[in-house]
Amino acid sequence: MLFGGSTMARTDGKAQMADVLARSLAKSLRDERVRALVKREVLEKRDGDYNVLFARIKDVIVPNSNTPFYEVLGRNSGMNKDQWKQYLDEVESNFPLLQIAVPELPEIKPEEWNIGEHIPAVAINNLAGYTPTLKGYSNEVEPMLFDTDVPPEELTVVVSENERLLVFSAHGPDIEIPPFYYNKLHILIEKIKYYDWKWLHWDDGGFGDGDDDGDDNGGGSGGDTEVDCDGKDGDRITNNDKDNYNKWKFTTSKNAKKAEPWASGAFEMRAVIIRSNVSNESLVKIEKFVIAPRADVIDCNAWGNNCSLFWFNVDAEVITWEPELHGLEMMYEFIEEDSGPDITLTLGATLQATEALEIEGGVQVNIPVNHDKLGSSIVEYCDNTDGEGTKYNTGSLYFYVNQQ
Repeated sequence: MLFGGSTMARTDGKAQMADVLARSLAKSLRDERVRALVKREVLEKRDGDYNVLFARIKDVIVPNSNTPFYEVLGRNSGMNKDQWKQYLDEVESNFPLLQIAVPELPEIKPEEWNIGEHIPAVAINNLAGYTPTLKGYSNEVEPMLFDTDVPPEELTVVVSENERLLVFSAHGPDIEIPPFYYNKLHILIEKIKYYDWKWLHWDDGGFGDGDDDGDDNGGGSGGDTEVDCDGKDGDRITNNDKDNYNKWKFTTSKNAKKAEPWASGAFEMRAVIIRSNVSNESLVKIEKFVIAPRADVIDCNAWGNNCSLFWFNVDAEVITWEPELHGLEMMYEFIEEDSGPDITLTLGATLQATEALEIEGGVQVNIPVNHDKLGSSIVEYCDNTDGEGTKYNTGSLYFYVNQQ
């Protein structure tokens, strides 16, 4: 093993592999043809952001040459051929989500990269979570540090771990989703498609999580139950439409930048909607995942201040809320996902199921080890759902729920 140890799946091993690529890339980008290749590939935005998997780009021929990209990188890696081959094998086996990205910055977008003039520096996004600075290499291939919170004024290339793809073994379970990428070891699937697939297929009879017994799928009428809304609008009593997770916005620019620093690109946002299963006095969950381009969420000047925040429209149907089945309250919890292996996280809640019954418990979610919990808020059955609906505040986010 080039980097020691029996497995390269550990964060320290991945960090070393990212460093090797960043250093080799910084030197290789001094060639305009390499800059043309990287720009062309990231502008494809195959997963919705300005990035390209190393596995996908490494075999591509550099423009105006007969040389594949991995050979150019190898020549600039400081390794001999055998060492470089071993590096490539280890990346393929243990770091399939290694990627090259060109994040959108306040002063310049990737489309505006003048490859004839600008040789970018290369930053390495921290694989272990938030740190005040990021390591990297200048366009003179000298070590340098980047401010995590303040984006650079000049276009910068970032080596990082992809945040919006899931890795499955090539010999794992049969999932009816076209793969984003695959090789002999791995199948990579887009998270947003996977979560939609889980929802549609009712994993093990539940709402995408196997916790629901499947006897309260929301197919009935919300108008059949008498609920005393005590002076509130009670729109759901007369409106049989499904609840709609309408839109969200960060409460402050500080919260937005902490949840997803500039080097990480777009926002990967998961809403975990926890509700009661009144029949067996348990809690179950519904998950909604969206990808929000950075420019649609926050826009700051070159110094990282004077920021504008925007509402991000989701418009995702949730459930026809039947209080005798689903209780009188639901809790919306928000998580911004980053990179890293999945862990199992338990989210606790106490919800009013009926006037006489309160259900306390938790649901489990599989989430990347690097993530940001953005708080939660209770949605009540009797809340207004006309127009945009009711506005809620988790502390980090505002969000609206209505009916459509």
